[in-house]
Amino acid sequence: MSDWFKVWFDTDYYHILYNHRDEQEAKEFITNLCKRINLPPYAHVLDLACGRGRHARILAEHAWLVTGLDISASSIQYAIEQETPKVQYFVHDMRQPYGHQVYDAVFNLFTSFGYFDTIEDHIITLKNVKKSLKSGGCFVFDFLNARAVKEGVIPSQIVEISGIRFEISRFIENEKVVKQIVVHDSGRIYTFFERVQLFDATLLQNLITQIGLEIKALYGNIKLDPFDEATSPRVIIIAQKP
Repeated sequence: MSDWFKVWFDTDYYHILYNHRDEQEAKEFITNLCKRINLPPYAHVLDLACGRGRHARILAEHAWLVTGLDISASSIQYAIEQETPKVQYFVHDMRQPYGHQVYDAVFNLFTSFGYFDTIEDHIITLKNVKKSLKSGGCFVFDFLNARAVKEGVIPSQIVEISGIRFEISRFIENEKVVKQIVVHDSGRIYTFFERVQLFDATLLQNLITQIGLEIKALYGNIKLDPFDEATSPRVIIIAQKP
């Protein structure tokens, strides 16, 4: 199961399955976030785990320069081919350093965290965020609400898209939500996995403060309403480097 994301995120099936994501909703979310953190003129921001650049392209409307990093070479190639002004993309593993005091803000959106086998790898990732931020720079972190996930697990689901059948099963194991995706395509069968650590809001805040960032705000959904562990679908944290 180690580094499952290197396989799954680099397939066309991943993008086919999740192609329904709402572009307008994402645009409103990022616009609201940028207003809250008050990006400076000529801001250089990082979209960490940028995928195919959906959010990076929106961030380019609010920043002077956007850098997108992702471990999936095929996703980065797709993003580059969009030729979006003010955006540059690179293949990179977030566990490896990517600059010292370079960015005015780092965005890690839509649960692009929690993928690793050890807590140490997650802490290394957060330390790299801190290193890459300028003094006073902001970290915008958007993760699932672990309690909501545990209470709302859908054990099985079948999705058919463009003649491709996705048989999806979900379960909780060792404080991780595990999703098995069995793909039926033209008589061939492929199996993929997603495994995401269920960090709750308190632990996430503790990890972020332990590496030296200051929590400035905590929200519970993409409308940026206050966080409520019992009802919020998301944990959205804005933190700042001193």
